[in-house]
Amino acid sequence: IKIKEMGDGVSANTEKARPDIPNDAIIEDGDVLFSWSATLDVKIWSQGKGALNQHIFKVTSDKYPKTFYYFELLAYLAHFKMMAEKRKTTMGHITQDHLKQSRICIPPSDLLVRAHAQLEPILKKNLVHEKENQQLAQLRDWLLPMLMNGQVTVA
Repeated sequence: IKIKEMGDGVSANTEKARPDIPNDAIIEDGDVLFSWSATLDVKIWSQGKGALNQHIFKVTSDKYPKTFYYFELLAYLAHFKMMAEKRKTTMGHITQDHLKQSRICIPPSDLLVRAHAQLEPILKKNLVHEKENQQLAQLRDWLLPMLMNGQVTVA
């Protein structure tokens, strides 16, 4: 999965990966991805099983819920973009030093738990909607040419 797939989705031109890649490079639906080079972006992946390119991190935590680090990354993204723009030569990117220097406020754990309980169902529903939109787009792409050339008509 390259930055193009993060924005535009998987296509016939998407490269395939070897099956023997490391487990930490494999992504599944619902994983939080952060592209740190060229186009800085944060996204919850919804395109099925994939393999990461070197310009994308899969963000995980054993300590904090996904809802917390996903929304914190989204909020911090404007700051990351500003930092990348300052040092841009050919393409902006974020370094490990930038990540280490980044600071956020950690709320009390009971607040994290309550917020996660409210936000997790919304993220799950959004993922379901993303998958449904992909299916509808595939149906549209299959049906539209047949409508255009008259193979199919609408009564």
